[in-house]
Amino acid sequence: MNERFKILKLVLDLRIKELPNLLFVTKNGMKKVWKYQEDHAFLYGWCIGRLENILYNELKDFDRITTTLEDKDWHMIKDLLELRQQEITKIIDDVLTQ
Repeated sequence: MNERFKILKLVLDLRIKELPNLLFVTKNGMKKVWKYQEDHAFLYGWCIGRLENILYNELKDFDRITTTLEDKDWHMIKDLLELRQQEITKIIDDVLTQ
């Protein structure tokens, strides 16, 4: 496992731990603003987009680049998120049932 992957995994671990509290605090406000119909689908997309953005910026900062990432970098981000898909889904389910 290379250093970039380790850092992204660590950042993802930390951000996923924050998700339950973040979603609980913001879910009602998001619903008022975005007026979405399907809670779980919207929140899942929002979480994935947020986590992608965080990992993207972390990788850019790590590499000290100002341009866009290469395809292999996007694949690494997508793979990391895909591995955590069930965990993210469970967090959303738990928040929606509270």
